[in-house]
Amino acid sequence: MLAAFSTQATIDEICEAATWRSFSTFVRHYKMDQAASTEAAFVRRVLQKKKVENMLGENIKKQTWTNKGSLSEQELQSSLLTFACSHNLGNCSTTATVLFNEWMNSSGTKSLPTDVMKIIFTAGAKTEIGWHFLLKMYSSLVSEAEKLKILEALASTNDVRNLIRLMQTSLEGIQIRSQDLSLVIRTVSQTLPGHLVAWDFVKENWEQLIRKFHSGSFTIQNIVTSTTHQFSTEEHLREVKAFFESKSEETAELQCVREAIETILLNIQWMDINLVNLEKLLL
Repeated sequence: MLAAFSTQATIDEICEAATWRSFSTFVRHYKMDQAASTEAAFVRRVLQKKKVENMLGENIKKQTWTNKGSLSEQELQSSLLTFACSHNLGNCSTTATVLFNEWMNSSGTKSLPTDVMKIIFTAGAKTEIGWHFLLKMYSSLVSEAEKLKILEALASTNDVRNLIRLMQTSLEGIQIRSQDLSLVIRTVSQTLPGHLVAWDFVKENWEQLIRKFHSGSFTIQNIVTSTTHQFSTEEHLREVKAFFESKSEETAELQCVREAIETILLNIQWMDINLVNLEKLLL
């Protein structure tokens, strides 16, 4: 579930983190700006309990949505606005949507600030019109950096049909390059509705994935890791084990598979130790 699982952080450590003055440290260590599934509700409750919005509100309002400032200031702006839009803090989502619509109405010719471009694309991908416009722009853009930002935005939608379409299109490798499939699946796995959809997609297309990519490749490793690292129940542990064992003994012994199972076991352990205290803390 949470990145805190893999670091084996305690409940007290998580909540103490919410009082740190360094926002970047908070985000980077716990990755709460990318929380998904049940942990999304957890993060919202931590935010409410620790009044993170009050702590960050003024800094969020100060952001200019431009490329102005030093490198560290631009990095801080990107982190703050990503976090704010992910958790509906302030008017971040509204501003991002307005900027996206202006860009879309210009047929993609209007220049967007590089540091907040992905934030703006992600806001636009939440609507059906915006999602399909981004997919169209992906095919016509030359800039590799912009194409990757669009892919991540497309994979961040809550529309399950579009998530499946995007993964299938990436697997086919015609409109979207197959080499970007692992990025698409990883990003889909981080969304609220997407983490189970991505795992189902991998199971249903495993044979094709193995034919397209070598079983020991980085792509397969990345796909296996990203689609299983949030599982934290005995049921999912049994499912993951059974699936890979059903393919072949060689598949079950892949390092990425063994590491995925170890991560799930750690997640289960973390839940067993901390869930009761966590529930009490957030009441």
